[in-house]
Amino acid sequence: MGEMKDKLKDKLNNQLADVDKQKLKDNARQGWSKFVTFVEDFTDKIFISVLIGVGIWNLLRLFVFGDADNIEIIATHKVLNTIVVFYMFCFAGLIFILMREDDPKRVILVHYAAFLEDDYGRVFFLLFTAMFTYPMDGNCQMDKGCTNNDWADWMAGSFLSTAAIINIIKVFKAKKASKRGAMDPHAPQMEDHLPTGERKENFIDRDFQRHSEGEDIRASQDFLNDPNTPILNPTYDPSLLDDEDEEHGY
Repeated sequence: MGEMKDKLKDKLNNQLADVDKQKLKDNARQGWSKFVTFVEDFTDKIFISVLIGVGIWNLLRLFVFGDADNIEIIATHKVLNTIVVFYMFCFAGLIFILMREDDPKRVILVHYAAFLEDDYGRVFFLLFTAMFTYPMDGNCQMDKGCTNNDWADWMAGSFLSTAAIINIIKVFKAKKASKRGAMDPHAPQMEDHLPTGERKENFIDRDFQRHSEGEDIRASQDFLNDPNTPILNPTYDPSLLDDEDEEHGY
């Protein structure tokens, strides 16, 4: 009897363990899906906030933290690292301009940086920007101590790199689905893995949609400029129609 009780107890514990593992997997999958949704909805705001925050943090490290006996490590290359911080603020400003559809600076920006008009160019620009937030260079002197408060840089760089990679995957999936739909318009479209409902748009979504609308507009313009279009061509001659067209009533 005692052995049977032990076997039942072990079986019950194993079943509970399997249920707990599955529950943990489901919770992890749901949490990752929510994180991806958050990143995709607020990509531009995330990059602007983190770039400005890390820039201010590193300015404090360069000019406030440390003393004569225990210098901050990045302050040993103060000029070079100050330039890196300046680039962080510049990149934050560029992303802010790309967010604003009605800003005339945006037209000037994409005119001189045409790669920002391309979906791939924008997402890889975000990845390039994320690299600037990783810890900066420094060199301790032999006769002095150093402090190294680069934990914020590591966190910011890892977070922005993850956000950029998520957007890269998103663009590649959207391009693949778009090509599949163009090849077979009756094929089922790729379903979004994120929850349904109203979604916010970052500057990547808006530009991707604008490019698609631009292609439709160009196709419409080509149709209207076609000299064989009967509505707009005053010299249109029905006698030029083929016999097959006349049968269909064209």
